[in-house]
Formats: sequence, structure tokens, C-alpha cells
Amino acid sequence: MVIPINASLGSADLFSLALEKFISSAEGDFERLLRKIALQVLVGTVLLTPVDTGLLQNNWQVNIGTVTADVLDANKDKGGAISRAIGKLAAIPNNGIGQVIFIYNNVEYAIFVEFGTEDMKPRAMLRDTLGAVAISLF
Repeated sequence: MVIPINASLGSADLFSLALEKFISSAEGDFERLLRKIALQVLVGTVLLTPVDTGLLQNNWQVNIGTVTADVLDANKDKGGAISRAIGKLAAIPNNGIGQVIFIYNNVEYAIFVEFGTEDMKPRAMLRDTLGAVAISLF
């Protein structure tokens, strides 16, 4: 599941506007700022993801410039997704302005957990985290 930041999702719109405002007013190390915000979004999303087998939670991934099709093994240790993200975010070059950071989940049922179905309420792990991080940027 890849949800573009500019999608009409309410929280994503708020996040996009807050991020633009914050970056335009920030001075200094933009790469550090990008890493920090991406990590906050990933960690919040991982922590809000419901866990049964650990497959959904462990498959939150971060990539720079591209999305992979990988589906990782189930793991109930939420630290796996977070550790991988730290490694990927460390790879942002010092001239990383303009880099696109993707936060995504390739588990086939991720979208149903995020948005819900007729029989299941939405969990909104990513959308709620985007909203919370956006508010923290103001």
C-alpha cells in the first residue's frame, strides 16, 4: 500500500501543508530534518499497526526514490521495521533535498486494515500518524 502524500485523505493533506510550511521556515540541515520526520511517521505507524502474526507490522518499509515489491517475513518484534528504516534513512545524501521518501507496506491486506471494509472498522495507522506528525510541525 503506497499512499501518496498529496492524496485527498485529510491527514495527508494536513501533513503535506505542515511539512511545506515547516521546511520553508527551517534553516540548516534539511537532510536531518527529512530523516527525523520520516522516522517519526514510520515509528508512529508501526506502533499503531495491529499485530496478529506480525506480518503487517513488520512490513512497513522506507525507501528513497523508489518502492520495492518485497514482502518480508512475519515478526512480532516491531524493532525490525524501525531498525531497517534507520538504516535506509541514514543513506540520504547530504544534498538530499528533493529526494522522495516512500513509507509503504506491501502486505496485500494492508489497505483494508488502513481504510476498513464493510465488516471491519478502519485502523488508519498511517493517516493518524501523518496527522499527528503534521500537528507537531506547527
